[in-house]
Amino acid sequence: MLTVLEGNNFLVADDRGDVLTGSDGLYYNDTRYLSRWRLLLNGERPQLLSSGTVDYYSAAVYMQNVATPALPAGAVSLIRELFVGEGGMQNSIHIENHLLDPVELQLTLEFEFDFLDLFEVKAREYREEDLVFTDRTQPRLGVEALRDERENSWSFTLHDGEFRAQALVWVAHRGETEQTSVTHTILLQPGDTWQTRAHVVLLHGGDQRRQRYTSFYFGQERVRVEESLRAWRLHAPELVTDWEDLRNTYHRSLADLAALRMRPRNQGIPLRDLPAAGLPWFMTVFGRDTLITSFQTMLLGSSLAAGTLEALAALQSTERDDQRDAEPGKIVHELRVGRVAVEGGAFPYYGSVDSTILFLILLSELYRWTGDLDAVAALREPAMNALRWIREQGDLDGDGYIEYHRRSQNGLESQSWKDSWDSMRFRDGLVARTPIATAEVQGYAYDARVRTAELLRRVWGDEPLAAELEAEAETLKERFNDDFFLDGEGGAFPYYGSVDSTILFLILLSELYRWTGDLDAVTALREPAMNALRWIRQPDRLPHRHRLAARQQPGDGGPLSLRLPAVREPDRLDDDGGRSPLPLPHAGGVCRLHAGADAVSGRLSDRLLAAGLGGRRPGAVSAQHAGSAPRP
Repeated sequence: MLTVLEGNNFLVADDRGDVLTGSDGLYYNDTRYLSRWRLLLNGERPQLLSSGTVDYYSAAVYMQNVATPALPAGAVSLIRELFVGEGGMQNSIHIENHLLDPVELQLTLEFEFDFLDLFEVKAREYREEDLVFTDRTQPRLGVEALRDERENSWSFTLHDGEFRAQALVWVAHRGETEQTSVTHTILLQPGDTWQTRAHVVLLHGGDQRRQRYTSFYFGQERVRVEESLRAWRLHAPELVTDWEDLRNTYHRSLADLAALRMRPRNQGIPLRDLPAAGLPWFMTVFGRDTLITSFQTMLLGSSLAAGTLEALAALQSTERDDQRDAEPGKIVHELRVGRVAVEGGAFPYYGSVDSTILFLILLSELYRWTGDLDAVAALREPAMNALRWIREQGDLDGDGYIEYHRRSQNGLESQSWKDSWDSMRFRDGLVARTPIATAEVQGYAYDARVRTAELLRRVWGDEPLAAELEAEAETLKERFNDDFFLDGEGGAFPYYGSVDSTILFLILLSELYRWTGDLDAVTALREPAMNALRWIRQPDRLPHRHRLAARQQPGDGGPLSLRLPAVREPDRLDDDGGRSPLPLPHAGGVCRLHAGADAVSGRLSDRLLAAGLGGRRPGAVSAQHAGSAPRP
């Protein structure tokens, strides 16, 4: 499979660069425009030799003719280059005759456009099990197709109610045309070559069509994309190391992060670049994912964080809307702009309990890294709105804790980072009912109060409110330790049906020491840490998938050091007995490998680096032995 993308536009194709079945297609702004894109040579699909991405925005495919009685295999080579820019795609084709005799060829390009919304494609892909925001899997109206002989182009248009989308296709050479195809008859002398280009332009909503698009249009777009990637790399820190795998992975990761940059729109107005949540279903703004990714990549520069904060501030809710789980001051959870979003009114959707809190944490982190007083001052109003939500609407029952409970019929039942509907379970398997106050959200709320107090005191000049927030944070910490800590369980912080909170308590305690060196704070928490550790080490406490961390290493009696068990140990990282949850792209940031870690950590880091060599890093990695499968 080939995946090529730029901004809100991405192509998912097979290894030949064809779009044929399933969820393959050319997508733009939550809509699949191109649903078929197939290249035929003499009526057959060419034989694939090799293919791969060149950069995240381009790919190359090397093929040859299939053997026929009149033409041996390899007589003709075909190179296909794919480039995806903002709102369009260019497909360059190069054919060469390697025989000593002339050959006559027929080259056919087929194309179709269905303008399916991303939710409709996903519903079809999963056999209509995901029809949450729509009750159908195709537009109400058909696609209007027009052929322009003078321009040698095709236009495909869908105007369905308030939603409008249009696609344009044209090729550099004229040929025998049908409604959705063009065929070129080519006579190649020995050693001759033949080239052509096919262009696709995608228009969304009120986008205006130009009078004519030329190859120069895509040339300019390619220069823009290349310059954007070059500038991104120049602003990132330079890694100096003789560890080649680490250096290659770092450069690959920089390119992957650059690929996820997108520019969302708010009522048609483009916002600043920010990181999308992932390809293909989540190539959009997700408040939680976007905020955490920006936080964890601050070392690479502040541009993503600044863009994220400005964009989310522009999308911040100003009213209560139960259909979208919106409340004044709340930060958006998910933004969609496709036809389903336009028709249904369910987006922007605000059903996450932590995005608003994380907004304040990222704003503080931007200030701590950059000291940019102007940027922080400009975001004071949305920050105060977010703080007001935390102190008022976020506390549903007035007990001082942040809870969640959906009001939207189609909204998320679970609105923390574990947002599958059945993620919150008691030990006996019973799914917990809302409202729910999860442990980690209270930790976010504590951190947000402390950080916002710092901004109030140092930047915004509001000492009284800063003192109030610090007092609230201290009270929250004391009440949390009393209310959430289960003495009868040997020292566990419940996650309302999950053991993750106990593990995270130890992880965060270790990170607190590593970042601050605060011996007093760590010493004061030794007893609850030992109780939590004893609880975790009991063999009947955790299923396999939870025995990942929080074991004390023998050593100098200092603060806890966390390690992962070896793959050969009985408590393996994977759980063959049931469905293991896949990590989010940012979830790996919880476990931080450091100099002096044991051999297990070294082997783990080697394997994680190796998984990303030669291509994009996988979204999830299993802890199976390397020989159990040809690829991760």
